[in-house]
Amino acid sequence: TPQLFSAYIWYITTSFKISKDNKNQSVEILEILGKGNYGQVFKCNYTDESGKTYLAACKKCSPNPDAVDVFNREVQTLRQLNHLFVVKYLDLVENQSKKYIVMELCEGSLKDYVEGKLERIPIDSLDDKILISQVALGVAYIHSKDIIHKDLKLANILLWCQTSNSRLVLAKIADFGLAKKLKPGQTEFSYTAHPGTEKYMAPELLKAEPNAYPGSFASDVYAFGIIIVEIAKKGAHPFSSEYMWRTQSMVH
Repeated sequence: TPQLFSAYIWYITTSFKISKDNKNQSVEILEILGKGNYGQVFKCNYTDESGKTYLAACKKCSPNPDAVDVFNREVQTLRQLNHLFVVKYLDLVENQSKKYIVMELCEGSLKDYVEGKLERIPIDSLDDKILISQVALGVAYIHSKDIIHKDLKLANILLWCQTSNSRLVLAKIADFGLAKKLKPGQTEFSYTAHPGTEKYMAPELLKAEPNAYPGSFASDVYAFGIIIVEIAKKGAHPFSSEYMWRTQSMVH
């Protein structure tokens, strides 16, 4: 619609500029938004290099060595990406010896959507086909940069909206801590780290030998297929079963 097109133009022309990561920026933590194995995400007031303050999201670096590696990998990956359907990286800020990745603030995830837990986005402003198309474009863009996400799932696709009453909602791929940048001409690789979230893992990952997981663009595409079904069936996994070995046998 003309209104939606105008809203897209507004987003493109008014979105944050990426900071140069100097020491003049700061974050003020407001509340926790979520936490995972490698750190916590907060809502914060972010002050940029010009002194202007915005509401944003920030991810805190955990002191755990494995978490530090994940944090640094996410920073390196996000700095290479700039797309409407990928969460926007704003800055890397150090406050009192603590490091934070600063990103645009989103209002929930696709997991919240299918579970009926969205609080700030009107449900009637969401359309399954549009959300799926946006995620598809985001995945295609990431792959065009020779990056494999390795952990695509509903919880890692965030929802951004212009205002609490806006009908413009954008699905944005996030959480690049496990992502892998391929070398020129490379289409797959073998890695030793855990290959993501089990119920989104492709068959070749489920049956792989420990410490020899075959990563490829195809494994991201498989996870995206699971996401499509979960959106359509409002959270139901296509291979739901009581035990993981049954799930493996169903997809082989």
